[in-house]
Amino acid sequence: AIKQLIYNPVATKTMTFHARKKVEQFDWNLVKHQWIKLLS
Repeated sequence: AIKQLIYNPVATKTMTFHARKKVEQFDWNLVKHQWIKLLS
């Protein structure tokens, strides 16, 4: 997997983009509203 990232910049950019989008789902500004809704 590491070699693929080293030798394939397009795959690296795609993976980075998707990872960023996934991590944004855990931003506190979003998560806090989910907790409030769950606990209400």
